[in-house]
Parts: sequence; C-alpha cells; structure tokens
Amino acid sequence: MTNLRLHFERMYEFAPLIVWDALIDADLVSGWLADALIDPRPGGEYTLRW
Repeated sequence: MTNLRLHFERMYEFAPLIVWDALIDADLVSGWLADALIDPRPGGEYTLRW
C-alpha cells in the first residue's frame, strides 16, 4: 500500500466548527463536493465519488 498524503490550506470567513463539519459530515460534503463516505474517527476512511 502506498502512503498517500494530501495537504492544502484555505482561509474561510466562517467559524472553524462550521468549516470542520462541512469537511467531515458525509451529508454536507455530498451537498457541495461529491458523494462521500466518511468515517471521521482517527484512522477512518474518507472516500469521494464523482
């Protein structure tokens, strides 16, 4: 298995909790980015499908 890593930085004019929820809540991610399957626990999987 390869050790893949993605890093990016963005500045948003929203409270950190709102941004965090938009990144880890599968229903919210599916509403603005792609179909998502997310397990937000440490070591969990994050899958996006277009």
